[in-house]
Amino acid sequence: MARAQPGPGESAGSTVQLSIGQLSTRTGIDSRTLRAWERRYGLFQPSREANGYRRYGQDDVDRATLMRRLTQQGTRASMAAGQILTLMPVSYTHLTLPTNREV
Repeated sequence: MARAQPGPGESAGSTVQLSIGQLSTRTGIDSRTLRAWERRYGLFQPSREANGYRRYGQDDVDRATLMRRLTQQGTRASMAAGQILTLMPVSYTHLTLPTNREV
């Protein structure tokens, strides 16, 4: 799958860090739909800023774009998400897990 072109101020090798609004604009998908896909299907696992705002990367742009294409072609959203996550697994490496504390 071809990657989306870098936006203003981004180089081809840069790490994309988009807000939900920027992801919505870049992909043509309403932000409410993007949040629903995140919640229902685990399609994205955005990093979070200290203020809680989501930050999306290029892989998220690619997943959202493919999801839109598949659903526009008539694939059910749940089926499309399953196919996408098989091809493009979500990385959870930026998350920190709580440590076990002794009681």
